[in-house]
Amino acid sequence: MNKYTVIIIGIIAIMYISTTHSETIDETQSDDQQIQNGKNSGTTELDEIWKEDSKKIFQLISHLRQYRTNYKDSSIQADHRKRQMIKELSKANKSFKGTTLSLKSVRVNDVDQEKVLTEYGISYAIKVINKLRKDPGSKGLFGDDDIRDNPFLQLIVGFQLVKCKKCFRNTGRYNVKCEIPIPSSSADNYNNSNYKQFEDGIFTGIIENDNRDKTIKTEIIFVINSKEEALKISKDSIMPISGKIKQIFYKGSRFSEDLTIKLE
Repeated sequence: MNKYTVIIIGIIAIMYISTTHSETIDETQSDDQQIQNGKNSGTTELDEIWKEDSKKIFQLISHLRQYRTNYKDSSIQADHRKRQMIKELSKANKSFKGTTLSLKSVRVNDVDQEKVLTEYGISYAIKVINKLRKDPGSKGLFGDDDIRDNPFLQLIVGFQLVKCKKCFRNTGRYNVKCEIPIPSSSADNYNNSNYKQFEDGIFTGIIENDNRDKTIKTEIIFVINSKEEALKISKDSIMPISGKIKQIFYKGSRFSEDLTIKLE
């Protein structure tokens, strides 16, 4: 039962986060001021910060990109990629869990209430996991590693629970959901910053076919305990964050890639 309890706490992989976070915002206000002042000296400094932050993030998942789905794959090739992705992502979570990740510039997308599973939700999640275990078509989801380190399985179970109102309760803490802003060569009149308004993601150093820089859409999620602090954070705020990696989730194809990192 203890084993199941651990995985179902992590089940809310993309939708919610079940960890606590120290007063990161207060600790990094000096860095925040430095970022805000960057617009007074052009985008060169912001570009350097973007690439520095991106490098820290990209090195966590660069080795996983070889297992992205490919529409040219045969059925057996696709199945092999899927199994390898699950295996290697589980290894990455084991390797990087507890590692400190400090970023100088993230942009807030939203702040909402953190949720965890209720007793009913835990029971429901166990039923879903057991059902998947018995399904021959789902056996590949479990891989060879501990299910507690398998974000793919947690995500799938999470989707089964997301519409279940009885499955979740508020914790009294708050999720701060952020993206990686991309510097712009000209000021954005909408929010008076040197960041692109409708684009975000990490720099990879890869040039795509249309000669544009390849970026990977990235979400960073961390939790704060104080409602007072949560009320101070508005959408589009630019700030630094620092915390220990709780979980990494990555999925990719030839045309798109998505990464979510949860911090505690």
